[in-house]
Amino acid sequence: MKLGLKKDFFKAGHFWIGVFILLVAVIGFQGAQDSFDFIISTVNAIFGTINLIVGIFVRE
Repeated sequence: MKLGLKKDFFKAGHFWIGVFILLVAVIGFQGAQDSFDFIISTVNAIFGTINLIVGIFVRE
């Protein structure tokens, strides 16, 4: 029972980490001053999307 809850928590964790990273990336895009900020926001958006997809589609 506890192991199943732990797996569900980690799947939900991936989803919410993805949402948070995408939110940070959007804020970064709006406040980007130079190309370095833009690159960091792009990398954040990519990792956030990957975490979101993992959180939604991974079934263990």
